Amino acid sequence: LANFDKGVTKEYDVKKKGNGVYLFVIRGKAKVSTQTLNERDGYGIWDIGSFTLEALEDSEILLMEVPMELP
Repeated sequence: LANFDKGVTKEYDVKKKGNGVYLFVIRGKAKVSTQTLNERDGYGIWDIGSFTLEALEDSEILLMEVPMELP
């Protein structure tokens, strides 16, 4: 869970190969790569090593890294 001020850009590196990332915008507006996410939007990313997150407004974002395969 993170709070971002408008205009902040962060690069996220996936911690473990084979994991995906789920983002949920609790408040605000953000951009992931070319996808714009509004308040209450969810977005899944997989098969990627890193991505860029940009806060288009002051935002609160939940980010969860999850395994994409069962052990």
